[in-house]
Amino acid sequence: MLAVTLDVTVLTLAHVLHASESQLQWFVTAYTLALATGMLPAGLLGDRLPSASLGRS
Repeated sequence: MLAVTLDVTVLTLAHVLHASESQLQWFVTAYTLALATGMLPAGLLGDRLPSASLGRS
C-alpha cells in the first residue's frame, strides 16, 4: 500500500515541482528513512505494551 502511494506521490511531485531524477531519489530515500525511523519505536511499543492500551479491544 505504501509503495503505491509513494509511486503516485513521486509522479505528482515530479510534475508539479519539475524535479529531476536525482531529486526524486533523494525524496524516496528520505521518505523510506523517516518511515523506518518511526516503525522501529512503534514495533518496540507494540511488543512491550498490552494490546488493550494500543486501542485494540
